[in-house]
Amino acid sequence: MTCPMSSRHACYILVHILKTVIWTNVLVRKWIDEGFVRERHGLDLEEAAENCLNELINRSMIEPCFNAHGECKKENFITIIDRNFTMIGALEVRRISHQFHNRDIALVFERMSQSQVRSYNFFPAADCMPPLSKFELLRVLDMDQLDSYRYMRPESTCLDLSSINHLFLLRYLRVTGFRLVLPKKFGKLKHLMTLDIESTILCPMDQFSDFTSLSSLRHLTLPKRVGNVVRINGISKLCNLRTLIYFCIGTSNSVECIRDLGDLTSLRELIMIYYSWPGDVEDDPDTILAASLDKLGNSNLRLLYFHKYQFYGRPLSTQFWSNFITRPKHLQRLAYLEELRVQELGRDGIQVLGQLPCLMYLELRAKTIPEKNIIIHPNTVPSLKHFDFSCELSFLTFEPSAMPWLQILNIDLDGREEGTMQLPEGSPVGGIENLASLEKIYLLIRAKCVRRQPRRLKVESACREAIRRHPKSQSMLIYSVYCNEFDEIGHEVQGSQED
Repeated sequence: MTCPMSSRHACYILVHILKTVIWTNVLVRKWIDEGFVRERHGLDLEEAAENCLNELINRSMIEPCFNAHGECKKENFITIIDRNFTMIGALEVRRISHQFHNRDIALVFERMSQSQVRSYNFFPAADCMPPLSKFELLRVLDMDQLDSYRYMRPESTCLDLSSINHLFLLRYLRVTGFRLVLPKKFGKLKHLMTLDIESTILCPMDQFSDFTSLSSLRHLTLPKRVGNVVRINGISKLCNLRTLIYFCIGTSNSVECIRDLGDLTSLRELIMIYYSWPGDVEDDPDTILAASLDKLGNSNLRLLYFHKYQFYGRPLSTQFWSNFITRPKHLQRLAYLEELRVQELGRDGIQVLGQLPCLMYLELRAKTIPEKNIIIHPNTVPSLKHFDFSCELSFLTFEPSAMPWLQILNIDLDGREEGTMQLPEGSPVGGIENLASLEKIYLLIRAKCVRRQPRRLKVESACREAIRRHPKSQSMLIYSVYCNEFDEIGHEVQGSQED
């Protein structure tokens, strides 16, 4: 007897500790890598898995299945080692959820038929784990050592994965909260589909690893922590890769590796950590990156995120903007463009992005606005629903029918640097009433105080008046409309406060 497929999806949730957050991307990728999901009706694996999750929610199957704990154990679907676990004879185990330390744990694993274990999930309270070499047929390996506050301790256990190649059937590998040693080569893991080492500390912090053999890999998440660098070899061989998270540009991966990004034609989500680049003009990464993204844009790319650490990054050059962003016909499927930081944005610069028919989320940062004026023309970015925009203090105007579906608008105008314009008497943002679908707005203005005569109350009043001209202003959620003024040495000037 086996569980129906929908029951297997629901029962698998029991692998995780009850009353804890389960990230949906973690869950659906485990379903895929366990073989619970098949492509169907024109949907790929990820889309089919998301449909399964939505079906369980719509049919209210997820919550009742928490009460089916006994049934899942009865069918030998999951073995949960917790405080209440007791040994009853020999055990044939398929999936282990190791949630708590058991004083007889050595005996427990000795009596288990470990060679039949398909999935091993380890949680912090479990304290110790069996040798991974015993799990010969393992498909899913999830090891979590973060504490209850999801904090990674510097004294965390060092986990050496250099000998993991014997797990030749492994499809899913996620390591969280450990100090980590990667294998020099992933050699025999040709079935691996998910590799997630985001919340780890590399030991040493700079490691080289050859990914050439991972031809089945679909989801790769690299360490997020500053200074942790994985130097990747063979990235062009990852022809099935769908998501690449925290790929480092600038200080770790070679120019060739950045160029090879363009070969990942199945890629849908790309998040890059962008550091300062010490190279010369000939090996300018902006130009090479633009060429690679240009190739990706012709394929399936839907999310592009330039993740920048505050003290380690720099804006993308004007050259990047002209080589990549100004040719948006290659980005027809792009829906999310986040943390795009550019050195300079012209008056009609945003109009370039207006040709992206699927763009729904845009987060744009511009260091300088030469003309101190940005105009958003009619039907610009026709599908956009969320717009985060920050730049030097400038005038921003929305013309009639601009961004027709925009619901959330966040604006940050900063006039504290040398060369920026003075704070105007009125609102620097105009035409808000032309954003027909607007529901939420946040507006922050920072500027230098002129002759110690604060204008902030006048500016705030003018901004609120501009918002009140919107026909739906009464029902609009206004997060904040705030203006700060600063003196020559950067101290905030305190003007009289409104009631």
